Amino acid sequence: MHRTPSMDDYVNDTAHLLVKRLTEYVNSFNGCTAPPFVATALNGNKISSEELKGEVVVLNFWFTHCKPCVGEFASLNKLVDEYSGKEVVFISFALDSDNVLDSFLVKHPLKYEIVPSAKGFSELFKVWPYPTNMVLDKNFKVVQGFRGGTVNPDEAMKNYGLIKPFIDLALKK
Repeated sequence: MHRTPSMDDYVNDTAHLLVKRLTEYVNSFNGCTAPPFVATALNGNKISSEELKGEVVVLNFWFTHCKPCVGEFASLNKLVDEYSGKEVVFISFALDSDNVLDSFLVKHPLKYEIVPSAKGFSELFKVWPYPTNMVLDKNFKVVQGFRGGTVNPDEAMKNYGLIKPFIDLALKK
């Protein structure tokens, strides 16, 4: 007997297709050289892509009202702790202003160097699904891009397991 597809079937199929296309989009950056940039972090530090060459760089793009973005903070902070003192730099591009971030980060700490009001950097890197993470090798080439975080506390460490092998790979090059 043939079953007529329901609206739920259509929504599920569309959602799966969207996830697939977003993943393909982020993965299309793999092997590309990241664009040059100069930024000022929330703490006043100047960050220059030219000065980062020779380091593995992990980028994170997010905003405060994105629950999956905030849901991945625990895994991102664990990466920072694990690679402390190694040739790895962690930079976060937040869409929010420094005023918003100052109060938000008190309750939701992120150990990355955070660049506020970073919409221009999201545009420069052509990022639109949030959150997006990228691991760059020592020559500033994208080793791997990742999209999506989590709102499920049971999956809070998921991105740690996804990102870590690519940091290790980039360190070996």
